[in-house]
Amino acid sequence: MRIIDRRETQELLKRYGVRPKRHWGQNFLVSPRVLRRIVAAADIKPDETILEIGGGLGALTFALAQRAKRVIVYERETGLCRALDDLSGVSPNIEVRCTDARGIRNADLPSKPYRFIANLPYGVGTVVLRTLLTHQRTPKETLVMLQRDVAERIRAAPPRLNLLAIAIQSLAEPQILFRIPARATWPAPKVESVCIRLSPKRPRMAPEAYRALLALARTGFAHPRKKLAGNLARVFGKEAVAKAFARCRIEEQVRAQELSLSQWHCLTRNLPRV
Repeated sequence: MRIIDRRETQELLKRYGVRPKRHWGQNFLVSPRVLRRIVAAADIKPDETILEIGGGLGALTFALAQRAKRVIVYERETGLCRALDDLSGVSPNIEVRCTDARGIRNADLPSKPYRFIANLPYGVGTVVLRTLLTHQRTPKETLVMLQRDVAERIRAAPPRLNLLAIAIQSLAEPQILFRIPARATWPAPKVESVCIRLSPKRPRMAPEAYRALLALARTGFAHPRKKLAGNLARVFGKEAVAKAFARCRIEEQVRAQELSLSQWHCLTRNLPRV
């Protein structure tokens, strides 16, 4: 396993002309212990294909490549791409793609089953997750580092349900595996991270139903301190909302964050498409 500590990270960044961009959420993993825990949790098989986004200097990339058949790594920072290209010369099963993964298309993803494992840049973490989970070629499992507060929002339940939780939990089951202290990355962020696993739900929700659910949820959460019935009545009318609430066994006084995920799905089926 290629271990890059804090000192070596700083030296490599200087060599490749890279300054960490806080607005991109660039935090490089410098803890051998955390790296080993992520790799152990991944339990990679020799015939697997791994997708990684935000490869950085390649600490996780190299560890993945030692175990998997193929690693596809995305990195948009030019200097870091050069570092990963140098690494791919040592490990030929690493394929480096120097582009912004936020624009990743379904056709760009592996045609065969793959897993998504990454130390996600804080600035794009939720965007990347939602993009991959909604593509037709979705990963068979996701294992990523995220800010602890974002991960807790993803796995939230009533009375703290939120739009992000509805978006992710409708497609995958989240499980926080372990916490990662700020000092495990450099530059050290002001918040803790966690390692979170997302296991796709089967059968998969139909794309049309998923879009309808998110549109309805955005309407419901438009004024989260107000009652949900009032928020929805502005769009669907009081009578239609009252009927839908009765069918879904929802109390009239409830607020958006107090509904269960199944109740949101029920409302989607019983109200017109937004």
